[in-house]
Amino acid sequence: MASTLTVFLDRYRRALAAEDVDALVELVHVPCLIMGPQVHAVLSQEELRAALTQQLAHQREVGVARASFAVLGHRRIEARYLTVDVGWEMFDPEGTLVWEFSVMYTLTAPERGWRIVAIAPLEPGLSATNPTGAHATLLAGRER
Repeated sequence: MASTLTVFLDRYRRALAAEDVDALVELVHVPCLIMGPQVHAVLSQEELRAALTQQLAHQREVGVARASFAVLGHRRIEARYLTVDVGWEMFDPEGTLVWEFSVMYTLTAPERGWRIVAIAPLEPGLSATNPTGAHATLLAGRER
């Protein structure tokens, strides 16, 4: 199980690095639920694409050049669903940490491979602003 999660998250990380909206869309289930200070449901592919495009522009603005992750834990909910806790670190081109955070993804495997169906921050003070989650989740007051 852990190896398939790592493969999924590495695909996600590579799609972020390449700013490949099409690849990211393939990794997110629609509808997708985002939980944070407010709850938001992404209900269409168009809404998902717009959110991803906006988030990738935000990453460029703050200087993210590379991301890394660690699987902190995972739990099977039922045959087609599981949750996975992930710690993310975002770095600028010089390798300086831009921000770090941890999120919980709920994943589903409706056809083949995992897809993100929900995201929630693992730490107080985090806010998820994007259906793909990790790269849009900023530590309140700790953005660098």
